[in-house]
Amino acid sequence: MTRSGSLGGNPVTFGCMKMGTPICMKAIIPIPFDIDNVKTPEPRKRVTRPAACLQSPFVKSFNSQPNCSQKVEQVLFEYKFCLDCPATSDIKIFDCWYHRGYRPGNKVKKFCKDDLPIVPAMEIGPVSIDSKMWWYTLKQVATPLTDQHIDAMFYFLRMGMKLSGSNHTCSTTTDCYFDYKIRILFDLLTKHNNQFPQRNPLLLYVNGERPQFYTNWGEVQNVFIPIFLDKRAYWILGHFDIANWHLDVYNSAYKTIRDVVMMEAIQPHLNIIPHLLRQSMVLKFEVPDSPLSSRICKGTPQQTNGGDCGIFTVKYAEYIHEMKISTMPNPFDTKLARHNMAVQMYKHAIEKTDVHCGQAIR
Repeated sequence: MTRSGSLGGNPVTFGCMKMGTPICMKAIIPIPFDIDNVKTPEPRKRVTRPAACLQSPFVKSFNSQPNCSQKVEQVLFEYKFCLDCPATSDIKIFDCWYHRGYRPGNKVKKFCKDDLPIVPAMEIGPVSIDSKMWWYTLKQVATPLTDQHIDAMFYFLRMGMKLSGSNHTCSTTTDCYFDYKIRILFDLLTKHNNQFPQRNPLLLYVNGERPQFYTNWGEVQNVFIPIFLDKRAYWILGHFDIANWHLDVYNSAYKTIRDVVMMEAIQPHLNIIPHLLRQSMVLKFEVPDSPLSSRICKGTPQQTNGGDCGIFTVKYAEYIHEMKISTMPNPFDTKLARHNMAVQMYKHAIEKTDVHCGQAIR
């Protein structure tokens, strides 16, 4: 950088230019080159690559050229509803992977140290799985399921409803966060007399704008909501029938969990859901001002232990969506149901991991 100044009226030189020297008088040093031999480089052509959104296990063939004769072919999401067993080959692959390093006799460390971590981590919707203990909890009968298990299974169920090609009624699901936020919002409105907020994260579910919840409720007839009873650490299923404007409740231990407890647990959903639908305006009919009506459904298969409420919650939703709730086996084989769910979700996870990461599951 060149600067100039003065000292006692005399020009002072900074760098190579004196004060008062016009900028146009700066020396321009020419760089010699042979202009006749200078050639413009050839532009580098873009390498044809598939779009990131097409690098998915649900797409078999693709091409990024606009005039290409190949068309994108979408593979239907493979989901075995109800008690339809997965393919024998899929069962063998999962069992071989699961039992590697498995120590059933050890009550503390169920897997060897080298076989416990999952590298790279499996992705099932919003859930990242980096340990085999996650699968152990899912498979083990009478073992309570965590929020991550419920979110992963309801995500898998939601994708199966949407992409399996079923001809039955359109359905979608929510997750544990929806249940948690709806109870928090209900407490704010009732105990603190707050007004219904204009900006509400629950509206993203209703409008189909939340990541991995891209179906708005105006396009479906059924919404399946996992509901958690805090005081009992227990899961029940809420089935919101939009056309009939009521919430059916399914409980796999109604001899233990009384109706009064369940009615108290679903009050937030009965009152907040109409507010959400009025604010979102996704329905084609006028939303009533009254809360949802409710019904506790009985006569369904019941659990025989204290830890299978989570798998029953998911299976109730499956059978209702397939309109086979009246034919649900009684007694219900939770061991088979847990194993089949694990096999299908494992296959889905390794396909996604292999495509996006290019690595094999260890």
